[in-house]
Amino acid sequence: MNLKHLDWEHALYRQVVETGVLGVPQAASLRGELESLDARRVLLYGVNQGTGAAVRLALGAMVTGYVNSDTLFKGQEVDCDAVVLAVSPRHYAAVLNRLEDTLDLGRRPVLTLFDHEPETSLETMRGATGKRVRPCHFEDMFINHAGEVFPGCLTWSDPAKRIGHLGDADLMQRLQDFDIRTCQCEPWSFNSIFRPAVAGEAVCIRTLNIELSLFCNSRCAMCCVHAPEYTAEFKQPDYSLYPEIIALVKRLRPASIYLQGGELLVQERIFELCAALREASPQTALALVTNGNVPGKLADRAVCAFDSMVVSLYGHTPQTYKVLTGLNVERAHAFSRRVAAIAPEKLTLKYLATPVNIHEASLFLDWAIRVGPRGIQIIDADSSDYVRFTRPRRGPGFDPRRNPLHDLYWERIFTRSIRDLERVASARRDEMAALGLDLTVCGGVFDMIGVDASLWRAS
Repeated sequence: MNLKHLDWEHALYRQVVETGVLGVPQAASLRGELESLDARRVLLYGVNQGTGAAVRLALGAMVTGYVNSDTLFKGQEVDCDAVVLAVSPRHYAAVLNRLEDTLDLGRRPVLTLFDHEPETSLETMRGATGKRVRPCHFEDMFINHAGEVFPGCLTWSDPAKRIGHLGDADLMQRLQDFDIRTCQCEPWSFNSIFRPAVAGEAVCIRTLNIELSLFCNSRCAMCCVHAPEYTAEFKQPDYSLYPEIIALVKRLRPASIYLQGGELLVQERIFELCAALREASPQTALALVTNGNVPGKLADRAVCAFDSMVVSLYGHTPQTYKVLTGLNVERAHAFSRRVAAIAPEKLTLKYLATPVNIHEASLFLDWAIRVGPRGIQIIDADSSDYVRFTRPRRGPGFDPRRNPLHDLYWERIFTRSIRDLERVASARRDEMAALGLDLTVCGGVFDMIGVDASLWRAS
């Protein structure tokens, strides 16, 4: 492996993470280094936010491939002239080891960008950043459909971050001993700095996120657990983990539990589980994540069983929704309206934006405000993994008619869609305020197209 270090000041790393933008001098420096190495095709290792988004925007069409800890696998074909690591400097060693184990890079250069962070005590870091220094897995936890236990910080797709299994007799000791110093989920953990637990420290779970059976009535094109491709073992609900889940909840007594699937409302024993969890830990709040594409009578039962619900929608018009899920959107709309009529304070409506439905986000927002839930969310579904964002090559001889890959197609689609969203939000702002409605738009939607999100934050 041919390592190249640009040695930018570490302070720049924090700046890039927070702004999602690479400074002009740094962008020029990176491009210049790649050109000197005759590297025209770049494989970017990073995440979709923060540093990864900034480097992607700075390099534009030079980025011909993209991997992260979730998508890198052994034997993967390498089609690039160089690799750029758009991750925290403290992860360089772990990422380099991972690259060496999985990819045959030969003498291709691998570029790191920032200096390593100076050695600093956790107490000093807390004072300098205002962040809590905590063992995150003592406050948040994720259990997947196989019963595997992970920290609740978006690391559950990485087998290396596995703490243990629900069936482990020594699970509590495994929690105590767990050390995740190589964690790569930093862009999502701005409010804290990880540290291992110390002897005698109590486990106090704030949020327990449980992925139950993956049995589902939808066939979402962008399913993150690949349910449409699963074999016969996932064609029926699996309730085998229920006793172990109930026992763990009785022991941990978390503040809240998020239950997701699959689709839980088509799994007949879900309400039986809810009752058992209530008995095991009466003070725990139960939240449901659902597509809501079920008979309306289940809305009444769900309102009684859960303290809150997030209904996810994947398009607003019937055809778009059907193309993405194979289902009828009107049934999801009817379910949402029924829940809002009974207990609007329990309902959050979430729109999962993809390249093929982003243009309907404004229609969704207008409809959702009329439904009157507690909250509305518009979340980007990792659109950069599906489309190739481009930037035009300007200069002598540039002719867009002869450069079809540089026509800004997706940038225009996303920008126009977000502008429509802004118009609806602006026009309905007073109405949302009167309803006490909380509107959240994922920062990734703005970062992807370079739209200034400060207006939204200020509003």
